[in-house]
Amino acid sequence: LEALRYLRRGLMAQGGPPDAGTSEWLVAYQEKVFRFFEGLSDEVLGAYHWFGTTPEGAWQCEHCHGGGLADASFNKMWRASYKTLVPALGAAYIPLMWRPLTDDEGDKDGRRDATFRRRLVAAWGNLDHCQRHFTIFMQAGVAQLFSALKKDGLPLLNMHNVLIFDSRGADLIPAFPIPLLRNSTLKGKLAKQKKTIPVSFHGACTEKESNIRQRLAPLFKSARGAKVAKCGRSSTNFAQELCASHFTLAPPGFAPTSFRQFEAMQC
Repeated sequence: LEALRYLRRGLMAQGGPPDAGTSEWLVAYQEKVFRFFEGLSDEVLGAYHWFGTTPEGAWQCEHCHGGGLADASFNKMWRASYKTLVPALGAAYIPLMWRPLTDDEGDKDGRRDATFRRRLVAAWGNLDHCQRHFTIFMQAGVAQLFSALKKDGLPLLNMHNVLIFDSRGADLIPAFPIPLLRNSTLKGKLAKQKKTIPVSFHGACTEKESNIRQRLAPLFKSARGAKVAKCGRSSTNFAQELCASHFTLAPPGFAPTSFRQFEAMQC
């Protein structure tokens, strides 16, 4: 929001403040954008999971669904406050949770369900690209999206006048970098925890090429008090261990950034 306010102030310095009619028009346009994407609402995309269930029927990953990332919280805030935010920022928000739209790997036979992306292409065509828009790619990327659209035989999206806030840091398309966050933060009391662990790491083996995570445990094997586990081994008290550490190792996963980097900052 601060980045958009800064941009807005610069534009207003050049052309003067918007009149009341302009502000009302911007709010009305935002309401149109909401209607354009009704078929891709938070309720619809939030039901999508990208990890399976355990033999007991529980989801393998608590945050690995459309509503489990921080963009779901932003969407809720924006819908509650858009009548004041849109005139102040001069931009309409495209309220999508992108991860379900970019990470469809298909079923075990490789079949892909392109229903959501067909809705996306149809809705995107209604946007007025003479107006400024912005959107948030949380644990998703434009390159992934374009790859998925291409595989489905769908046209690429026109990104003219669309500001992108990107949490992965892997796209070549210009974007504002933002933290990669889940829909909930670590509890405040954990940040006050006494530091008793010199260095720690627990994480999945999600790298594609560098294998840094697989090499961490041997490097710290002889370090007194270190809790650096072989990648793939989970921790039963992840948040407590993280916040009790003087140093926490936060290597990249399958993208340059990771949740762990920003969870360490929360501690």
